[in-house]
Amino acid sequence: MIVSVPERGVSTLTQDQWAALSGDHRFWKLVNSKIVQVEAGHADKWRLKGTCYVGRASVGGLILQVVEKFQGALETLVRLGALKAPRVERVPSPVTPTPSSTDVLVSIFLEAVRAYLSGSKQAQYVQAPDIGAIVSGRLNITRTAGLRARGIFHKAAFDRNALSADVPLNRCVYAALREIERLARTADISSHHVATARALRLGLSECLPSVLNVSRGELAELAACEAEERFAHPKSRDIASLAGAVLDAAGFGGAEASKRTVERAWFVNLETFFEEAVRRAVQMELEDLATVTGPRNRPSLFDPDNGRYRGNPDMVISREDKVIAIGDAKYKDFSVWPAASDVHAIIAHASAYRASRALLFYPDETNIGIRTLGHAATGCRLWAVGLSFESMATDVRKGLEIAGITPQLDRETI
Repeated sequence: MIVSVPERGVSTLTQDQWAALSGDHRFWKLVNSKIVQVEAGHADKWRLKGTCYVGRASVGGLILQVVEKFQGALETLVRLGALKAPRVERVPSPVTPTPSSTDVLVSIFLEAVRAYLSGSKQAQYVQAPDIGAIVSGRLNITRTAGLRARGIFHKAAFDRNALSADVPLNRCVYAALREIERLARTADISSHHVATARALRLGLSECLPSVLNVSRGELAELAACEAEERFAHPKSRDIASLAGAVLDAAGFGGAEASKRTVERAWFVNLETFFEEAVRRAVQMELEDLATVTGPRNRPSLFDPDNGRYRGNPDMVISREDKVIAIGDAKYKDFSVWPAASDVHAIIAHASAYRASRALLFYPDETNIGIRTLGHAATGCRLWAVGLSFESMATDVRKGLEIAGITPQLDRETI
């Protein structure tokens, strides 16, 4: 039986469903992780409330799934390059029936590996045995005597300090990269992703001997432990979670809806996916005309600065250090007009950044299009832009044109 909960929505449970779920400690693990929330209703009815995550898990003999409120949002946002690490929980999960789900997971993992290898790769110093005419380490008398006994008098044996990438986290990542090639034989994984995994393995090739000595299951368990390491860097926890998910991904994807389960469930936050997709779409549209970033400097909303309230929009559009516009991506229903709280927040952010233009971006399934809200009391002009998942780039372009941002940048360039 499937219990379906809408993302940011509510589902009422029957007494049997509640008894099955509440009696399983793994369900309460999902509640404690804020994957779902529990609310008491009327007449002894219990309700489950979805949060910002979507995904599936097997608990209490039921399949609990939090479904996306915008159909097809996950695959569309991943295709646009909005890749963020999912949340991996040590709770059984049914095999995902969507054939492309494995490729989605692999895409997210490869993007995380690129970032990890380029900036936060773990390494440690080890004692490496060496032989040479010049001693560059701690002399090893026993091995040096052995060399003399063999007639090698011009060399000495010593142990030198060497920086090695063969650490537990890197073993998990390396094993997961190798696993992608195996998965490609049975799952729908693009050849580009397989080639990328082969290339990225070169940066962790020192881990091969250690990986060959343990099973995939042991490495998946090691990855789970690394992901739960309390004092680890957030990027390290993310890469460990993803590596564990890939190592456990033999059950992800496929035409059969499944009686099989995998050992871990993964949940994705589509709000962060949407924010990243919109930021990338705006940057691609503006190209070299402007820089699109997240909030920088975060100016105070008050003068003098009380250290508490600061401007924090999702994106800042600037050129030559001058802020031209700001934007916020809101992954929520775009009804006739934006919510008052969204409008108040972005006007405050725009005032702090001294931006003359501001845009609110929403998913748009009802073709509302673009709303012009006019001049705010602070002097900022505001637009609400509805984005269709099928034509996000086109809708972003229209929003920037109607807001006058692209022409403004063109004139300044001239």
